[in-house]
Amino acid sequence: MALCGPKPTFTTISNTAAQPVKADFVTLPQHYQGAKVSYGLVKTPAKIGYQQTKWRYRRSTVECAPIFCTKRLLVRTWRGGDQPKLLELYGLAKVIKWVDDGSPLTEQEAVAWMAKTRSNYLSRGYGMFAIDDRKGGELLGFGGLVHPNDQVEAEVKYAFFPNVWGSGVATEFVSGLLSYAQEEYRLNRVIATVAEENFASKRVLLKSGFGHCETRAELDGSLTDLFAIDIGTGVSHPIRPFADIGR
Repeated sequence: MALCGPKPTFTTISNTAAQPVKADFVTLPQHYQGAKVSYGLVKTPAKIGYQQTKWRYRRSTVECAPIFCTKRLLVRTWRGGDQPKLLELYGLAKVIKWVDDGSPLTEQEAVAWMAKTRSNYLSRGYGMFAIDDRKGGELLGFGGLVHPNDQVEAEVKYAFFPNVWGSGVATEFVSGLLSYAQEEYRLNRVIATVAEENFASKRVLLKSGFGHCETRAELDGSLTDLFAIDIGTGVSHPIRPFADIGR
């Protein structure tokens, strides 16, 4: 997670190494079959037709509706019971240091965020999601696609509880999210903003096919790195190679 700023200007640079991202879509686990809406089998992107896309768009507004699965994760819409976990995660010092001004999320902000997310489901069909462990159902973190200040480009945001850091779930989530965004909503360009010193998140983005665009100075003097990918074509926007960022 990082600061939001002015809308960036992109220069497309072809990257032959970048490939279109595809998630490992699988059957929903048994303990999700009793959800208010269950998709049963989450089809592979290549098999999703127009009617299926529209049906899932409508159903994504339902609380706790499964959105997509990867090998280890189940991504779903938020439910009211997620608010305590939202406050817990965004109250951790090692997490919140990378979010906005570094202040812990307040209860009032959490309520407003929940309401805004429900509004995004209705207006766009997507927004922030909850990320559960596919086997046990444990909530591992939150992430999704947002449009801060109504910017044109969809922006990836995510945060995980520290106990799963380093396990690869962030890369797995981002890769699945990009596939979902392109196949379900035909989103093309997706961006991400990361604090300049957040090397772990930058590695996640690069592994998921993003390229580094620029580093910009914020009003408070901090630096933010901007990343982008054209998921429909597999074209990223690299300036520095992975080795230069992967400290």
